[in-house]
Amino acid sequence: ADVLSAHIRSLLKKPLRKPYISSACPAILRLIQVSFPALLDNVIDFVSPMEAAAKIAKEEYAQKHSVDKADVGVFFITPCPAKMTAIRSPIGQQKSCVDGAISMMEIYGLLRPYISQNAEDVEAEATSYGIGWAASNGEAKAVCPDNSLVVDGIENCSRVLEEIENNKLSDLVFFEGNACTGGCVGGPLTFENNYVAKNAIRKLVDNARQQRPERPAQSVPASMMTKYPLYMDAPILPNSAIQLDSDITVALDKMERINQILQDLPGYDCGSCGSPTCRTFAEDIVCGYCNEMFCIHKLKDRLKVMAQQMVELAQMKRE
Repeated sequence: ADVLSAHIRSLLKKPLRKPYISSACPAILRLIQVSFPALLDNVIDFVSPMEAAAKIAKEEYAQKHSVDKADVGVFFITPCPAKMTAIRSPIGQQKSCVDGAISMMEIYGLLRPYISQNAEDVEAEATSYGIGWAASNGEAKAVCPDNSLVVDGIENCSRVLEEIENNKLSDLVFFEGNACTGGCVGGPLTFENNYVAKNAIRKLVDNARQQRPERPAQSVPASMMTKYPLYMDAPILPNSAIQLDSDITVALDKMERINQILQDLPGYDCGSCGSPTCRTFAEDIVCGYCNEMFCIHKLKDRLKVMAQQMVELAQMKRE
């Protein structure tokens, strides 16, 4: 994140099309592809911190141990499903440098006992600005503290992007959009409460080095700025919205079914099913990409019913 902060700050000095739009959140990039393709030229053409870290890690390890970097695996402990999707179907890259992802929620319980037993203060190499990227406003604070706009929540981002598209924010220099409330710390695969996690990040930021990332002598080595190309190697192309059906009558029937399914969903927009909102999840069901049991809340309800039925069945047999 520190390396990218330094790169982006250099980019913001160039008189290109503004406002620049952060490329860190893959869910926001997909939203722009579908709903705001006119803004694709505004997206910063640097890879995300996840991709940058994976690329640097592979290159450094391969050089240090004299192995083929193709034999080096990099796995990302992720706070959200969108990062997983970005690995399998990368945006702005022909191939992701990350080989797989592990949910924070899945691995936290396994690691927690060992973390508590061996807890010790570790001085991070990152600056406070690099660490701050995890929370909403962290990236903007690092790359463009003045004249930037930070928005979290997919619906809120959609409304602001519409304002940008309509040239109502022409004086804006940088836009940071986060699909998850609170930024990555609020991802649906995180274990900790969003607000507690954000407070923990704040404490880490306060205790970290306060040097600006764009000052190579103090934080980011000058060699790191030119050693690894961190630009996207493929264009981000518009992605037309899903067509429910070529037959308007069938499409209307499917739309009605989407609304019916939506009424039966919890409406949390948690993203645990892999869709950003409950409505898009309902669309995926109607299009045949998944079923209602992909929703963990619906699955829990179904399991409760099944458990109750098993209890009732056992009682009937005893009687």
